[in-house]
Amino acid sequence: RFAPAVALDPPDALLLDVTGCARLFGGDLRLLNQAADAVERLAFTVRAALADTVGAAWALSHGGDEPRALVPPGQCYAALAHLPPWTLRLSPEILDRLDALGLQRIESLLMLPRATLPARFGDKLLLRIDQALGRATELLSPVRPPPQAAARMNFEHAVTDRRTLEYALAPVLVDFVAQLTRQGRGARRIELSLFRERNVPLSRSICLCAPNRAIGHLSGLLRAQLERMDPADGVVCLELAAIETGLIVAAQGDFFEDDRSVAAEAAAELFDRLTARCGSDRVFRPGLVESHRPEKAWRAEAISSPRSARSGAGDRASAALLSDPRISVPDLRPLRLLPRPVPIQAMAVVPDQPPMWFRYRGREHRTRRGIGPERLSGEWWTGEKESRDYYRVETENGAWFWVFREETSGQWYLHGIHE
Repeated sequence: RFAPAVALDPPDALLLDVTGCARLFGGDLRLLNQAADAVERLAFTVRAALADTVGAAWALSHGGDEPRALVPPGQCYAALAHLPPWTLRLSPEILDRLDALGLQRIESLLMLPRATLPARFGDKLLLRIDQALGRATELLSPVRPPPQAAARMNFEHAVTDRRTLEYALAPVLVDFVAQLTRQGRGARRIELSLFRERNVPLSRSICLCAPNRAIGHLSGLLRAQLERMDPADGVVCLELAAIETGLIVAAQGDFFEDDRSVAAEAAAELFDRLTARCGSDRVFRPGLVESHRPEKAWRAEAISSPRSARSGAGDRASAALLSDPRISVPDLRPLRLLPRPVPIQAMAVVPDQPPMWFRYRGREHRTRRGIGPERLSGEWWTGEKESRDYYRVETENGAWFWVFREETSGQWYLHGIHE
């Protein structure tokens, strides 16, 4: 709710990386107060601090004078100077040595020659000082929710052959899918991990267009990822984990298979295969945008984007619409929409009728029939006030075009082609 990354600091602290989050809450102070208030409502006594560094925030929240402390940017030294050394999260041995020297404040500790500290107190003291003052980076280990389904296979001996891993993947996937089936869910994002004997683990993720637990489909996607993972360092364990899942709703079966549902499933699985092969950042689908101008009424969205991930129902609706035999293609928007309307020469008998003929790319097209007009108003708030009258026209050779006439100027434009 308050930060994208939260780490545990046992026994009694939470560490939040709120970098860039303050503007969402109206500033640092409001973020600090809202977070502390939320925990207090859970019947906890709260001491909280917000500072440039983890070390400074920890020190002030545990040993500061105020229950809520906000350190302005760049002021960590001044905020920490009066605090006791234990607030730097030092070991009891180091604290005993500092106490024996009469060093009761961080300010006194920092007066000692820096070069002498490692020899007298070890490297840990210098590291904690640098972390608190922002001279050394301190990374958090965020809490990760446990996978909603996971299966693995451990190998007695390290495996370096990819074909062996492919054989091992099959039973692991069966176990993985069985867990999803018992939960009534399908995977939306799966992480394939290879734990290696002589190196760090290898991991690759696949994102699915819709919740899925079909073994055949998932097997193909995972094998494609496995091909890109090098087992040369010796794999000792293969693991599948469902990072994100979705509910799969059971539907009433039909004696004859529904072409519309088949089309929707086929489209989703096609997206999955393209994403697995090309990468999630290279596969897009059109997303709707609220606009009266057709050229502005859509945008390309990555399949893996959050907005796109929520539109699974829209995919099925679109597939069902396109597969309905009662709807002919010309009754829909054109499949090919030109990036910008192209001016054309055209002649119409009366202003509110489709053109009798028009010229496009040096070729004259004679109209057999036309449907319209469909008036799309201008967007006065963007300065585009001109309304457009759109027509779907069929030419003598059977081709369908989408043309419009500007209300004021009377100029005709070609905007789309039905293919």
